[in-house]
Amino acid sequence: EERNWQVTIADRDVKLAENKVFNESMNAIQLDISDEKLLEESIKGKDLIVSMLPAHLHGSVAQLCVEHGINMATASYLSDEILALHTQAEQKGITILNELGLDPGLDHLSAMEALNRIRS
Repeated sequence: EERNWQVTIADRDVKLAENKVFNESMNAIQLDISDEKLLEESIKGKDLIVSMLPAHLHGSVAQLCVEHGINMATASYLSDEILALHTQAEQKGITILNELGLDPGLDHLSAMEALNRIRS
């Protein structure tokens, strides 16, 4: 089944984001998480936000995800701030998934991606 997915990679340093783009369905943007208006504009209309920010910064992203009905995933532990959004997220019909883990979760996915690139 063909999927028409678009992946946006955001980083404070746009060069770092650009280095992660490897096909035409991906793009890179510069994003300063402290610019709330730009953050909101950057996530509006997305289906899923995967936040790899430091744990203490997930709350503002999660709040915007709830407001705009966008699913979110993080590798960080569930914080009280995000837990407080649970009922609102349920009412919006979205999922905020925490504790995906860097060990053994996302780091293994990254390793497999690297291995697949090497093999091809």
